Amino acid sequence: MRLLTLVDSEWIEIPATVPQAIMGTAWVERMFARHALDRMLALQTFSACNAAHPVPQRVANLIRRLSRGSDADVRITQAALAQAVGVQRTSVNASIKDLERTGAIAIWRSRIRVKCPATLERVACGC
Repeated sequence: MRLLTLVDSEWIEIPATVPQAIMGTAWVERMFARHALDRMLALQTFSACNAAHPVPQRVANLIRRLSRGSDADVRITQAALAQAVGVQRTSVNASIKDLERTGAIAIWRSRIRVKCPATLERVACGC
């Protein structure tokens, strides 16, 4: 399995027996099943988006999703964005430069700051 971390986050690990002892086996099984279904739906949506929308819209959409709910900058390289969107870095570079020209974002040293969420929303595909 290969993981691509796109945002700063903290991670805690606990043995599965802890929530199982507190909430019961049925609850733990429902949570795992719900999570699996949510991930499958997200993967289907992401795949359909990649097939249907051009690169600039997909890049704007990913930046919008990563920045949603936070005033913090998105810390990500163009190479990681390219990998997440499934295109070459040069395509992401051109899309980011266009977003910067429109005033939607500001970029520097693997950081993206959303300056105008409305502009970013207008460019993004909305998937």
